[in-house]
Amino acid sequence: MHKWTAVAAMIILVAMPLAAAEDLWIHVRVNDGGESGQTVRVNLPLQLIEQILPLVNHEPLAGGKIHLGDIPELDKIDLQGILDAVAGAEDGEFVTIDSSQQKVRVAKEGDQVLVHVDEGDTTRVRLTLPMTVVSALASGSGEELDILAALRELGQFRGDLVTVEEDGSHVRIWIDGQAEAE
Repeated sequence: MHKWTAVAAMIILVAMPLAAAEDLWIHVRVNDGGESGQTVRVNLPLQLIEQILPLVNHEPLAGGKIHLGDIPELDKIDLQGILDAVAGAEDGEFVTIDSSQQKVRVAKEGDQVLVHVDEGDTTRVRLTLPMTVVSALASGSGEELDILAALRELGQFRGDLVTVEEDGSHVRIWIDGQAEAE
């Protein structure tokens, strides 16, 4: 009897993280502030995206990875090396642009990379990316970004990834355990 209790306990311990990942959803909500006032909501379970992503083969994306050699604009940039460097860097503010037209801040704080962009009084962009996701992106071989590995790491994150406000329009991308967007 104790043997079966131990087996059941092991199964539960192994299944718990899988169940948690299955319950996570990525949401995209776009509210058009223009005349149409249209709202678009996309709610996808992370598990579904993980299953579909390897099936998409359209350059530069194939097998869940982006092949950087297929993007001419990036052929002279070691993007993977840059991601590795950011992942290993100390906390700090990497880029600050402060002009009359825009304010940009790129920083690493704790286990997150933050990008803040403000243009005038009408545009505001906020990006929060966990460092584990940055490291997972760089885990591909040579000239590729491992999007599938990054997506799996996103399964450990809850909260806003991207928010954009521009001329009355709002975009929000976030991860939570709800099947429907709020």
